[in-house]
Amino acid sequence: GARHAVPPRPFVLSRSGTSGIQRFGASMWSGDIGSNLSSLAAHFNVQMHMSFSGVDYFGADIGGFRRSGLDGDLDEMYTQWFANGMLFDIPGRPHTDNTCDCYETAPDRVGDLRSNLENVRLRYSLIPYLYSLAHRAYLYGEPVAPPLVLYYQSDPNVRQMGDQKLLGRDLLAATVSAYGQTERDVYLPAGIWVNYYTNEWVNSAGEWIKRGVPTWVEGVFRLPLFARAGAIIPQMHVDEQTMNALGKRLDGSTRDELIVRVYADAQPTSFTLYEDDGATMAYQQGAVRTTLISQQQVGDVVKVTIDPAAGSYDGAPASRDNVLYLFVRVPTVEISLNGASLAQQPDRAAFDAAASGWYAAGNGLILAKSGRLDVSQHKVFEARLGR
Repeated sequence: GARHAVPPRPFVLSRSGTSGIQRFGASMWSGDIGSNLSSLAAHFNVQMHMSFSGVDYFGADIGGFRRSGLDGDLDEMYTQWFANGMLFDIPGRPHTDNTCDCYETAPDRVGDLRSNLENVRLRYSLIPYLYSLAHRAYLYGEPVAPPLVLYYQSDPNVRQMGDQKLLGRDLLAATVSAYGQTERDVYLPAGIWVNYYTNEWVNSAGEWIKRGVPTWVEGVFRLPLFARAGAIIPQMHVDEQTMNALGKRLDGSTRDELIVRVYADAQPTSFTLYEDDGATMAYQQGAVRTTLISQQQVGDVVKVTIDPAAGSYDGAPASRDNVLYLFVRVPTVEISLNGASLAQQPDRAAFDAAASGWYAAGNGLILAKSGRLDVSQHKVFEARLGR
């Protein structure tokens, strides 16, 4: 049928290559490395240099290939490796040398189950952001997971730093690759940063400002993760029904709302969401939808603008809900959409049940949603902050 008129998109995972391989979007992996955390640390270093070489997709055999090289606790090693892989590796590939069929490698069978589940859900929630970064890598050569020095070239403290990485420009993650590492120090370049999990705002003058950031929080192993002020991170809804990156669900339905995580800042910032069919080469012929999202705080008002969508692709939603996760430093007293006040909901259940409205979730997080609107509409959320 017509759907097959456009060839399916290939995915090439290569174990080796030479100069020029970066031109073809091939993914590479770090070979048959040992199942130990020193191999994971070496993988980070190689990944950094691959990024500098224009290879945007690089991964490891999560948990290591040579299980005979295990030099510590298997579950701890795997839990750490899986968390790192879910943030940085493309593809995220649990794999091991298993000709004996005697080693577990699936994340529901080895390591800390709850941590593995939370980390794979984090990866899925970030897919709209990561997918947009992949489009920018294709169009402009911007790395998906660059070392800090790429964007902070005048900061001498990051020039030999390979154990912290950026995802795009807006997220900073600290790697973990040592047994017993229940906390680690995190270097934050000069600016304002927000802890992704706790919503704590940090002003950094370019220093090791965060001493002893825990890697275990409420029984879950997580890599330290920070968003820079002004960050705009499109996300997808993820729960126990989620089946794939396009929002397909076990019950046959699809979640297609546009979720945007915004960290309010006085400096105006913007991010372009890229979407396509996820399956074919049609994006090379222009079958891509872009949506420009911008934010700025002026005085006590934070304005988040979602521009009309430009372009389309086979299966693109003509209308969708718009859900805003807004992070601010002071309480919010009112949220409007295109000048009309949204109804404040008393709790999360009421917010979820309402067609539109807003809800103060506490700890600096405000949720707001528009209800289903045509993607061609201009949408402006305005949050009025209290003092």
